[in-house]
Amino acid sequence: MFHVPCSMFHGEARGERGLGIIEVIVVIALIASVFVAVLQLAFFERRSQNLAQQDTVAYILAREALEATRTIRDDGWENVSNLSFDTPYYPILNSEVWEFSSSNPGSIEDIYTRWIEVSEVLRDGSGNISPSGSSDEDTLLVRAYVNWTMSGGNSRTIQLEAYLTNWQGY
Repeated sequence: MFHVPCSMFHGEARGERGLGIIEVIVVIALIASVFVAVLQLAFFERRSQNLAQQDTVAYILAREALEATRTIRDDGWENVSNLSFDTPYYPILNSEVWEFSSSNPGSIEDIYTRWIEVSEVLRDGSGNISPSGSSDEDTLLVRAYVNWTMSGGNSRTIQLEAYLTNWQGY
C-alpha cells in the first residue's frame, strides 16, 4: 500500500494560501493604479475645460475691444487717428458710450486686462499695404490685446488685429 506523508498536503495548502495573498495584493495595486489614473484624467479634463473657458472669454473681450474701437471711429475718425502709435489705450464703457483711457482701469472679471494699440499703415506704389512705402492717413492697424494669469501662475496674452479706414471721409 502506498502511503503519503501528511506534511506534504499541509505544505501545499500553505503555499496556495500564500499565492492567494500575493494575487490579492496585485489586484489591489492594479485597482489603486487605475483609480489614480482616472483621478488624474478627471483633473486634467477639468483643467483643460477651465483653460478653454478662459481662452474663450479672452477672445470675446478682444473682439469687443475691436468693436469698441470701430464704434469710437464711427463717432469721428479723429477719435482714433489722433491716438499715439504703439501706445496702450484701454476701451471703457462710460455711460453706455465707448471711449479710450490712457490709464489702466483695472482688471475685468478680476483676471483679464485688455487694451488696444494703433499703428501706422504703409502702402506701396500700387496702393497695397506693405512694410514700407508711404503712410496712408485714412487707414490704421488696430491690435487688441488681452492678458491674464492662468491657474498655476503662468501669464497668457492673445492678440487680434483689424484694419480701420476713414470710410466717412470717402
